[in-house]
Amino acid sequence: YPPLPFSASDGAGEAADEPKSPDHPGQSDHPDQPKRQRSMPHLRAPSGDGSVLSADIPTEAFFDKHGGGRSSTVTHMHSNRSVYSTAVATRQSHQRAQARRALCSLWLATSTAFVALQRLDEAGGAVAEALAAWPESPEALTMRGQLAAAEAQHVTALNEFHAAVALEANNIRAAVALARVEHELGRRDVALGLLKNITRAHGWCDPEAWYWLGRLEHELALECDSDARSQMLRRALKYSSYALELESSQPVRPFSILRP
Repeated sequence: YPPLPFSASDGAGEAADEPKSPDHPGQSDHPDQPKRQRSMPHLRAPSGDGSVLSADIPTEAFFDKHGGGRSSTVTHMHSNRSVYSTAVATRQSHQRAQARRALCSLWLATSTAFVALQRLDEAGGAVAEALAAWPESPEALTMRGQLAAAEAQHVTALNEFHAAVALEANNIRAAVALARVEHELGRRDVALGLLKNITRAHGWCDPEAWYWLGRLEHELALECDSDARSQMLRRALKYSSYALELESSQPVRPFSILRP
């Protein structure tokens, strides 16, 4: 890739010394301080202060006090699951998810073919089938937004692109399409900010993002005074030239397919 048209230092601090623990945990340096007691309630003596430990009390006493015996208490403890525990996906569920994604990809390829043939109604039906197979597909939502934008339904397209970016923040196609719809709605400042964020992050190698950034910079430069106009026009020319360089150096297949 050509160098970027614009130009992090790491800092590491030393960890603070941790206080040293005593040689015998549970004993204090002060002889007057009471000793630490064990936290298991079923091992404590039935005395009021609970300071004396007794080994004669059976373990069943703890469960009998809560009622229902050991089995019911353990069952109750297992019923209170942590919010961080998730079920492990089985091999069959993983295979079903892969099958749904594959079916969604086939319908999206069909939709792309219908768009090339200018058969937008059938393309919309294919996108609906793709979303039925995988409702959380960012690519399918982006395709549905592009079909809505082609029919001048800008608000609908805006919602679809927002949903796609929310599902996959690194989806360059959806992000650039979102910026284009913002431009169509007259919010050029918002579109310019989106494109700057895209080109300075995961979309640094996307020619379309750089092209639209240069185009918006040029449009805004024509509305400024002479002092700021020349600087903005130079930036627009730099962005457009970089887009052409990227387009001429793009590989046949994107490097993203190498991801596991």
